[in-house]
Amino acid sequence: PNGGGDIWGRDLSGGAAFPICTDAADQRDPAISGDIVVWTDWRNGNADIYGRDLSTGVEFAISTDGSPQNAPAIDGDLVVWGDDRNGSYSDIYGAYIPEPTALALLGLGAIGLIRGQRR
Repeated sequence: PNGGGDIWGRDLSGGAAFPICTDAADQRDPAISGDIVVWTDWRNGNADIYGRDLSTGVEFAISTDGSPQNAPAIDGDLVVWGDDRNGSYSDIYGAYIPEPTALALLGLGAIGLIRGQRR
């Protein structure tokens, strides 16, 4: 722990806690599906979306747009989050996560899923 909010996991079969992300900046809002954990991360000065494949240990950026992103959710290989690039977190963006072996080779491209104010 470094004073910022960190993301930790626990092996439920063995009980051992382990770090998922302990970057010096804050990390919050973790979500998990299978072996993939995603979270909101402030390492770049504003809220971005990052992930880690627990089976390989590979950490990766999902969205680092210049505007804040928050509240990630994941199901299978689809990650979605609230995005402020058009103002007031009114859009929902998403990205598909490639196979673990391709994470280092492919950039994740965000796609706008829902635009506009929610009522």
